[in-house]
Amino acid sequence: MSPPARPPPLAIPALHHETSSNSSWVEMETYVIGNIQIHPPTDATKQMLILRYLTPIGEYQEFLSHVFEWNALGLILGYLNVRESRDSRLAFEALKYLAALLCHKKFSIDFINMGGLQ
Repeated sequence: MSPPARPPPLAIPALHHETSSNSSWVEMETYVIGNIQIHPPTDATKQMLILRYLTPIGEYQEFLSHVFEWNALGLILGYLNVRESRDSRLAFEALKYLAALLCHKKFSIDFINMGGLQ
């Protein structure tokens, strides 16, 4: 008995080939609002990643005391002032964190008292 015949190796097509793409970087470049430098991280990158980490836990009551202790509202309002911070991506992350925190009544009242709706 002879061993069973081996099937021919499968040809794996390239995942990306310049002729198979229906878009180009020139077309997509107008939609890019900047880049995030991961290594080494800049200060803005660190702040954005911290805000991305804090956003999902912003709704939990257990972490609200830390928000008031570290004056997170003042920091958020500083990030939202794009004329000073000069970073719209950081302002966007701050808005997402603010939205998560506004579900708390005490935080919402402080936000209104600090002139947050102007």
